[in-house]
Amino acid sequence: MIVSMKRVALIAPESQRDEFLTELRKLGVVHIKHVNLPSAGSIGSVEEQISKTNKAIVILEGCRIPRAAGKVIWEPSEMAEKAKEITAMASEREDLAKSQIYLKNRLEQFKPWGSFDPKALKAFADKDISVRLYRTTKRAFKKASKEDGVIQIINEDKQYVYIAQVCKIDDGFLPFEEVRFPDESFEELYNKHESFKKRIEEIESDLRASARAQESLKEYLKILESKKVFLNVASGMGREKGFSYLRGYCPIDRVNKIKELAVKNDLGCLVEDTSDSEEAPTLIKNPKWLDIISPVFKFMNTVPGYSEFDISLPFLIFFSLFFAMLIGDAGYGFLFLVGTYLARRKLRSAPIQPFALMYVLSAATIVWGAVSGVWFGSEEISKLPFINALIIQRVNGYVAANQDFIIYLCFIIGAIHLVIAHLIRAFRTINNLVALSEIGWALTLCGLFFTSGTLVIDRPFPEFAKY
Repeated sequence: MIVSMKRVALIAPESQRDEFLTELRKLGVVHIKHVNLPSAGSIGSVEEQISKTNKAIVILEGCRIPRAAGKVIWEPSEMAEKAKEITAMASEREDLAKSQIYLKNRLEQFKPWGSFDPKALKAFADKDISVRLYRTTKRAFKKASKEDGVIQIINEDKQYVYIAQVCKIDDGFLPFEEVRFPDESFEELYNKHESFKKRIEEIESDLRASARAQESLKEYLKILESKKVFLNVASGMGREKGFSYLRGYCPIDRVNKIKELAVKNDLGCLVEDTSDSEEAPTLIKNPKWLDIISPVFKFMNTVPGYSEFDISLPFLIFFSLFFAMLIGDAGYGFLFLVGTYLARRKLRSAPIQPFALMYVLSAATIVWGAVSGVWFGSEEISKLPFINALIIQRVNGYVAANQDFIIYLCFIIGAIHLVIAHLIRAFRTINNLVALSEIGWALTLCGLFFTSGTLVIDRPFPEFAKY
């Protein structure tokens, strides 16, 4: 059910603004509409803290904590610094990991040549001697000229020969792929690689220790988000000659709370009927048994407008029916039921609505599968005495002649679904010509229903339907 709203305006002395907003936040009954565009000054700082804290939480969630490890509680005063340290460590770890990959590739380059210092090769240049390193295929190596200085085989594998050429600086190069090495020696690169590896291990150890304080960070994030909302409201208030004021919408059943707050704090208060249904927010309150459909609406990001109709009940009925007919197998419905029960036992702290919805959908699937005789797609199971007694022969899934009737039944359900929607709209606009339009569409749908029955499954077109 969509709760009716009242438009409210509250005014307070500028000196009491923060105290008044704190009291209003405790009530939590007003949907604020900004009078002015909130300034980005202090809000920007809080948003930056929220971003860093969020990032820190995501980083820590990726850390494996030993089951025996207890929780750590951080003080609120150190949270900002801790979040900064965590993001900095994660960034350092990422940079070190990239450098490690680079060094590992460089070390691999030394593999066929062995450990040596490239600087030593350059030292020969002072004596007018050049030492060049090449990689080539075995066939190309056999064709190499023996006059190109001293050629020494360093290593070879199935594909390549790794050779060194010792010659005068002015001598020509061999027609092979020359290998150029970094300035550092194998030992220097290896030591760097190991130091980076050790530092990464230290960072990961520190992050695992910090991960035990995730709950503290999450609580801090809630405080920051609440602070952001507070600052948004405060900077979005109107100001006039020493007074601050705000506007918003309040559920009709909570208006008395606003009035009590105004009397208690000597505030100015104005309560009006909602004139602009486009601007008014939508608050839906349903009984717990009907609220189980809310996860589906959240998933679809579907919220009715303030002046529209809450379709929770018809949607739950038709969604359950469509789900049951689509699965169409009582055996699978039973598996869904057991799976939902086991998941609920595992996730006791999770919201109940998704599990309750799955119980309803599973039960609907079992019922439809039972009356149509489909259990794990096996006709043999449907012939068992008890199961066979549950079957409604008109919808028996193993009778080929029932196919047209099932199609006709789907047409009936679809027509009822759409006609109900138009009749609801007609009822809500009963004092407007729009109601006639909606009734017209409902009648048109009925005509299309009979037409579809004639065209698709050769059912006789009723005489009255022509009108």
